[in-house]
Amino acid sequence: MGRGDLTTPALIPDGRLDVIGANALGPALYQPMYGPRRNANVARFVFTDPAARTFWCDWDTIADDTANTLRAESGRNPCDRSVTELVDELAARSPEFTTRWARHDVHVRSTGTRRIEHPLVGRLTLPFESTPLVADRGQTLLMYSAATGSAPQDALHLMASWTSSPR
Repeated sequence: MGRGDLTTPALIPDGRLDVIGANALGPALYQPMYGPRRNANVARFVFTDPAARTFWCDWDTIADDTANTLRAESGRNPCDRSVTELVDELAARSPEFTTRWARHDVHVRSTGTRRIEHPLVGRLTLPFESTPLVADRGQTLLMYSAATGSAPQDALHLMASWTSSPR
């Protein structure tokens, strides 16, 4: 694996936005979402954890995208009890989620840029790409990148150095 592979944070969320897989840099980037937990759920973090509003510089956009993604999953799998239970939980705990859910938007963003205020390395502006995993319906590969020689790439290199084990 080349050095570039070590600086690409990658996560695999399922349809209800449980992170079911990640490379070592994924949880390092999303450190506030994981905290001491081994399991992470993007929607629960966005709508119920106050740290999300600091972590995501564009929290409103992230909140819209998160609700839209759950709405799309709910439409794809209307009988999935786990999705329904998560939606009910978020609706009970977050007026911001309830407002967005009521819009019935289903647009799922697959590319763009995310601005993150990481608690250890500071502000990062990272392009992302998300692609469905064909073999595993409902799962998506989410990858972030940084321009060569940029401050965000330096920050990712630093985070990668924390997560790599000596050979």
